[in-house]
Amino acid sequence: MPIPLEDGVTMSPKSESWRVIVSHWTEGAPQLGLPTPLKDWPHKHYNGANQRFNQKYLQCKMIATEFLNEFEGNEADFLRAYGRAAQQGHTAVHKAIQDARKQYGGSGERRCVTLDGTVILDADLPHCHPSSCEWLASPPPPPVPLHVSITTHTLALAL
Repeated sequence: MPIPLEDGVTMSPKSESWRVIVSHWTEGAPQLGLPTPLKDWPHKHYNGANQRFNQKYLQCKMIATEFLNEFEGNEADFLRAYGRAAQQGHTAVHKAIQDARKQYGGSGERRCVTLDGTVILDADLPHCHPSSCEWLASPPPPPVPLHVSITTHTLALAL
């Protein structure tokens, strides 16, 4: 869904929607009826009677905090990791972030991996230098298959 720009009429291109979300998170948009930045919204603004806003709020929060905290506001690094998804819009960015967090959960790890899984070892980026990425030394173990057996009386999950 395109996001209205400052004039309230023109819609942002999909490729810019993540930037608009970050702006709404940090600065708000009084001209669009968003006088308070999303990061400062009280809990009641997106819960209770307003719970229909909860999912969108949390999606915006994930995109904004990934950019601001994980990538420290560095647009080049963010686009290196999520550029292909960014071209498709904020929904694709949100999905890519979710996928990256599942695979690379540690602080700074996602800055070292592109969307296609390419590992970046860049001496100019201290967080992506081989000596600072211990997680690169040993790949994660393969997932353990989950076997489910259902009986008439119990549901047993066994590894």
